[in-house]
Amino acid sequence: MFVIVILRFLIRGVKHTLWLAHEHRERKIATTILRMIGMNIRKPEKKNSMKTLLKITISLIITLTLLLPQELAVPKKPKQLTDKQCLAANIFFEARGESIKGMKSVAAVTWNRVMHKNYPGSVCAVVFQKKQFSWTHQESPSRILQVLTGDVAGMQKKDRESYKKAVDIAALPRVHFTTLMPKNVLHYHSVKVNPRWARYKVKVMQVSNHIFYRG
Repeated sequence: MFVIVILRFLIRGVKHTLWLAHEHRERKIATTILRMIGMNIRKPEKKNSMKTLLKITISLIITLTLLLPQELAVPKKPKQLTDKQCLAANIFFEARGESIKGMKSVAAVTWNRVMHKNYPGSVCAVVFQKKQFSWTHQESPSRILQVLTGDVAGMQKKDRESYKKAVDIAALPRVHFTTLMPKNVLHYHSVKVNPRWARYKVKVMQVSNHIFYRG
């Protein structure tokens, strides 16, 4: 009976350790992404509980030295992201699997926002503006970093093909998109949803799986 209790305690400790390690890694990756897009980061306040801090420290030391594989490492010195990388990521997450026209339409709206006075003046700032594109706060930081840096090794074949198309589209000059979508088209949503804000916008067209609005 005593052995069973000990085993249960050890299993629970290992699970907790792995969970802490995963959360720690995801936070580090999120911090890396924010640094790459040039944002300032406010460090979280430290907890006063020495007991909690001691548990976390011991768990992380054990995990990082014994349990975690090498592939869990994150970049220590991230490079600044380019507009091309941010645009390619936005096209990929928003319109992968759609037609070329559908992917270009997403890119056109992104550029329209960049050029509009009510939005930031760079692609990366527009893409990572708070809660504007759902994938920026719904996808895991590790997945976002994978796409931003072009790490296609772990992607499925369809995703690799979509990513290549997204990169090719993102490399096109901005003037290429001016004829695809009127400059006042700043919003769109998937045909699978019906957001409340769409009631107050003017529908312009549907391209593939997205409906586009002006205003």
